[in-house]
This record gives sequence, C-alpha cells and structure tokens, in this order.
Amino acid sequence: MTKMTKNAELPTKAIILAAGLGKRLYPITHAIPKPMLPLGRKPIIHHVIDELQSAGLKKIGIVLGQNDVVTPRYLSYMFPSIATFVQTKPIGTVDAILSAKDWICEEDKIIVAMGDAILERREMSNPLVRLYREFNQQKCDSAVLIREMNPPFGKEYIGIESCPKEPSFLINPIKDQNRQKMVINTASRWILSATALKRLEIVAPESDGEHRLRGLVYLMPRVLGVPLNKDEHCHDFGTWEHFLLGSAKASLNDQEFGDKINKMLLAT
Repeated sequence: MTKMTKNAELPTKAIILAAGLGKRLYPITHAIPKPMLPLGRKPIIHHVIDELQSAGLKKIGIVLGQNDVVTPRYLSYMFPSIATFVQTKPIGTVDAILSAKDWICEEDKIIVAMGDAILERREMSNPLVRLYREFNQQKCDSAVLIREMNPPFGKEYIGIESCPKEPSFLINPIKDQNRQKMVINTASRWILSATALKRLEIVAPESDGEHRLRGLVYLMPRVLGVPLNKDEHCHDFGTWEHFLLGSAKASLNDQEFGDKINKMLLAT
C-alpha cells in the first residue's frame, strides 16, 4: 500500500463521520446502523478505516449516532484503540465534527472522511495522499477531493461558474443558482487546517437546518479542490442503488468465491 513519508508531515488524526440516520436505506437502517451494513466480508466502516490506515493515519476517531449501539461493539473488538464520539442531534457534518472538538482542538490539521463512502483506486495510487500533498504545496485553509461534475449528487455539492482545468484548483463558489454553470461533487474526503476548524462554529445552517462542510467554501478564500483521477472512484452507499451495486461488486471480487459466484450468475 502507498504510505506517506515522514517528511510529508502527516496529520496526527483523522475523523470519520458515521452518525447519519441512513433514511434513504430504511427500513434496514432501523435495525442495522449504516456504518455496519456489509460490503463483502466487512462492514462499510471497516473499509473506510482500512483506507485511512493504508495512507499512514495512526490516530482515528469516529463520530456515531446517539442510538448506535452496534458499531461501538464491533469497533471495540476489531479496533480497540479507535476513539468514538456521539452526535446527539443529526444536524449535519459540521456539527458531527464539533462533537469531537475536544479530541481535535489542539491539532493544526485533520483529515475528515465520510463514513458511508469508499474510495476505489489502483494499488499504486492513493487519492488521500495526493490530496494531502496538494494541501501542503498550495498552503490552503482546507482541501477536498472532487469527483464528477454535473449533475448534483448527495448533499455536499458546490455550485461554480467556470470549469477548472488544473489538477487542483481554488474553489470559487457561486451561491446564485442562475449564475451556476455547473456543480462539483465532493468525494467525501477533506483536510482541514486549524483555521478551518475554528471557522466550523460559524458555518451557517442551510434551508433544512443542517450545517454542512461545504459551507466552509463560502467563509474561506483558499479551499482547494483536487479531482479524482480517471481510474479512481468514490462510492457513496447512502442509497439502495449504490449499496446494492457495491454489494454485488464486493461479492464478485471475493478472493475465495468471486469466480464461482460470477460463473453461477452467467449460467442463470
């Protein structure tokens, strides 16, 4: 696996946001928290932890929902050193991060990962490493991985006026929908500087009452967008369509039974 070198000044900590209610996956998420839904032989949250650890992150914290009693049991068995925090009200990604503010308050930068999204990549590439490298080189307030442009996907897309051509670019957001020529969809991985962490507390709620990370781009002049490469993909498992697709791919890629499953499907 690709790992950052010591002189890359790796952030000390990463926080995974896994407190969402999973409403689009009802009724199953009434019984099983979304982070614990299985993808192959591991739950979603395990895949996200693997990704962060493969990038060299040593200290990981996870923000969970108030009523989630299943995920803490799994984490205590598989990852006993991981810290957990509780978001008491589901009012957005910003509030989720602030639920762990005592844990991150003295950090000069942290990595933020959405707990219902997995990055698919080639063995020799690591978009999280590239995101951090660009963040360091450009000396930005924060940076976010960017996936495909239009149409809007999920809740963390950002309206812009012109199409960026560079491998990384400063995001110039447009609030006026009449001026928006396109949107950029975030790929569920952010790096926040100490300055950005302090600004979280003044991110305004959106029309639905949620405080979202995308609000930072309207408060800070230097938020960097780093697009995924063509062979890198962000899979968000917040809907039945994407969850079922991810489950099918995980089954077909199983080292022990993947080929057998594929042959059985082709024979039907």
